[in-house]
Amino acid sequence: MNVYKSINHNYVFSRIILSTLLGSTIFSFGNLNVEAKNSLTVSNENQEQIDYLSKNLISLENTNNSIQYRKGGSNSDIPYIITPRYTLISDNTPTLHWNEVEGASSYLVKIQGGDINWQQEVKDTTVVYSGAEMLKSGIDYFVSVEADTGVSSLDDSGAKLGFRLITSEQSNSLQGAIAPIQTSNLSQEEKGIKLAEKYHQLDLNADAIAILEQLKAEGSKSAQVYRLLGDTYAKTGLNLLAEENYLTAIELESANNNLESVTEIQASLVGVKIMLGKFEEAEELSQQAQAGYSKLGNVDKGQELNRTLTALTQGNSENPIRTRGSSQQANSAQEQIDQVITPNFGHGGW
Repeated sequence: MNVYKSINHNYVFSRIILSTLLGSTIFSFGNLNVEAKNSLTVSNENQEQIDYLSKNLISLENTNNSIQYRKGGSNSDIPYIITPRYTLISDNTPTLHWNEVEGASSYLVKIQGGDINWQQEVKDTTVVYSGAEMLKSGIDYFVSVEADTGVSSLDDSGAKLGFRLITSEQSNSLQGAIAPIQTSNLSQEEKGIKLAEKYHQLDLNADAIAILEQLKAEGSKSAQVYRLLGDTYAKTGLNLLAEENYLTAIELESANNNLESVTEIQASLVGVKIMLGKFEEAEELSQQAQAGYSKLGNVDKGQELNRTLTALTQGNSENPIRTRGSSQQANSAQEQIDQVITPNFGHGGW
């Protein structure tokens, strides 16, 4: 199923710092700390490892950028939100997009936050926000979607990853940042990649995804497109999509005999596999990446990767913290909104 059918239609897993935190899970990536108050649904045999993961601090970095991982986007049977999701936006009429549900013929879409409580029923998996009330900067909003089959995006462990509109000052800053790229002599594909990198850096993740998915729809075979999509989907808690794009990036770079890039993408994919509860696949990937680092003469990175994976998979479930997910949904609309998690304005290089 192509979840983007209606839209036209380097990285090292370097260290994991473990510490017990009270009341929530903090995922720490470089200079960004995010409180993740959601649960990850996995098979019973992996619950012990997930309990351990859910009470620890994770730091995953690489030489140039930080890789960010969040729970969510792991159940293809629900209409989980694709965009806008854990993102800043620059347009107050955003396009909303979600996963297609088999057997669904219509969806009830809602935006909540501030003074807005908008809803609309649609047949497709995209809709442009058309409410009478304008979105305001500084307000946390979130999208929810319920299919006519009864399943809801609120069943996604990343359901409360919301969005926020940037200020007019930030909009001016953004235009200044992207103007040199837009007026450069780069090819359209190169411009798109550079713009997506800038949007990713500034936490305008929905814009980055839109550009990269457009490049895919136009037939791009650039591993960089798929790799950056993997990074952005991982960052926004869309782990199935991150997995899919990382695997394509690995295939493309393998065909180019680019061992360094393949190894780094494999290391990035390990974190996504852990988010999906696929611990055996994570271990296998870790071994492949370690072998790659060994061939590249960087044994230390391979050993570090092995230690981080071992630390996660050998944990225990003593004193697991409580996390909030679909089984503990808020009692009121306001309480749901209060739980929304969005990027902070101060992060990402603004």
